Amino acid sequence: MILGPDDVGTILAKYVDRIDSKKSLNVLKGLEDKLDTYHRHVFLERVLPESSLPVSLMVNAKGRIIIFISLSDPFKVSSAIYRSEGFHLNVLKEVVEDLFKETVTAHDAGIFRLPIKTRFLSIFGDDEWIKKELLRECVKSEEYFGYAKKVSSDDFKKILDILKHKNPSYDVLIDDDGVHVFLKKPEWVGEETSLVHEMAVFLRRKYGFPQTRFSGVPF
Repeated sequence: MILGPDDVGTILAKYVDRIDSKKSLNVLKGLEDKLDTYHRHVFLERVLPESSLPVSLMVNAKGRIIIFISLSDPFKVSSAIYRSEGFHLNVLKEVVEDLFKETVTAHDAGIFRLPIKTRFLSIFGDDEWIKKELLRECVKSEEYFGYAKKVSSDDFKKILDILKHKNPSYDVLIDDDGVHVFLKKPEWVGEETSLVHEMAVFLRRKYGFPQTRFSGVPF
């Protein structure tokens, strides 16, 4: 089952059959006695491309598989209850190369409890599992898996274009809180000068930009 852009989901689908869930499932089963509501836990393995979006796979307690692209890094928005070695780095590297023409800069794996609290942009995997998660989200008025239904191919491309765009004056970060633009300090501004900060504060107030958790972060 595909959720999200068909062209992206079709690429993800090419790799699912190459994922052997046995080792991932063994890690999950080995921790069964330590996990409350065992059936709501998954083995999750994630890679980070150079400048694009996180690519991850999940294996649940029944050995079912989902591969997905998310807006935020699952390891930043949810806590891994246990860390583990990963088993599918080569496959995930190929997905990243196929989709983004980039190399992988980070690789992690661990045990998580659902839901993974990030917006999913593209999903391919087991029909029954995806449908159950969508129903659960509907009942709880949540939107993680379900967000992918809103994402078109054009939307996905725009997000990638923003992430890959390089500008000498600013950096851009996209996450579940929105699009964040960080002004770079001009060469003519000395370390002791707060002019750029004051300009940013003025513009934020003038145009009603919301204050974010990144305020004051040096970039």
